[in-house]
Amino acid sequence: MVIFTKSKEYDGTSIEGFIYVNGMENIGANLLDTAAYGRAFTIIPLVAGKIYECEFYEWNYSGQAVHIGVGVKNESVTTPGSIKILKKDIRTGSGCGSIMTTAFMQSNFNIQLTIPPRTTGNPTQGFTDLLSALVSGTTLVNGRICFKVNSGENLFIKVYCVKDQTNWEKYAGWTNLISAEDVQKIESAIGQPYNNSLSQTGLYQHIRRHVELPIGNNTVRFALGKIENNQVVDRYNIDEFESPIYTLPFPKNGNLGDYGIVYTFYYPVADAKYVAVTPQQVDIVQKYTMKINGIWQTFTASKSNPFSFELIGGNSFWFVLPGGSYGDVEIMFKTK
Repeated sequence: MVIFTKSKEYDGTSIEGFIYVNGMENIGANLLDTAAYGRAFTIIPLVAGKIYECEFYEWNYSGQAVHIGVGVKNESVTTPGSIKILKKDIRTGSGCGSIMTTAFMQSNFNIQLTIPPRTTGNPTQGFTDLLSALVSGTTLVNGRICFKVNSGENLFIKVYCVKDQTNWEKYAGWTNLISAEDVQKIESAIGQPYNNSLSQTGLYQHIRRHVELPIGNNTVRFALGKIENNQVVDRYNIDEFESPIYTLPFPKNGNLGDYGIVYTFYYPVADAKYVAVTPQQVDIVQKYTMKINGIWQTFTASKSNPFSFELIGGNSFWFVLPGGSYGDVEIMFKTK
């Protein structure tokens, strides 16, 4: 057991909030039955001058062509907003989580967008799509974006699903938040109500977890919480997990594997330059995104075949659990 320190900063950037959307994970046709032909998973207010990150991991089980993505809605009828996209990536198809996460971390953008006010003369009525994919059939969409709110007085981030149609971007802006009635509907992928599952959707106020392992304790097991009183809490460590805000009306909420969270590990023994990464939950090949010796990369490991590497010029590295991979990972620093 170790004690983690939570932080809003990584890679030199202060992140006001990390919005993670996975739950309900499977989008059925019964979520496209509104006037907007879709739903919003988040409607979260944004603060001017702050930087946010948002990731969504959603499967299309609707049998229809749908847009799945993230955008900003301007509820002001007079004042435009301004957004700067700093990083982004989006992928589709099973197993794309690690590819997307690594590509996102490697990305570097400076895209300035104006978010027009909500007026009838504006074709999208105040909504601007930031990152999305159009998919049909049973398809996974996994995307992540980092952006700064330059200005704006009544802006909201919306992660949405909406049926493909003329003026779909306007309809995405019209979508209402998932309701208590929605989560009681039957999830077609498993034949049970949506709310039987854990919802990992919400805003997490700290995007990073850092630990300095005590000398003599070179091993840590992490990235798997447990559910107590319908919230995800620590299983192995202290202060590794936190409860989200702006959740959906599910009885159980929280990020069970800390998906998308940036972990940094440090062991203060000069010659402990070798690290082994071993999945513990299942003996199936897992994919992880890690920053090793200053480079973001994708690596694979299994319980019977751990991933090992050498640190050069330091005793720390970074780790992110991508969507689609199992949590419960062991990290061991070694001298050889």
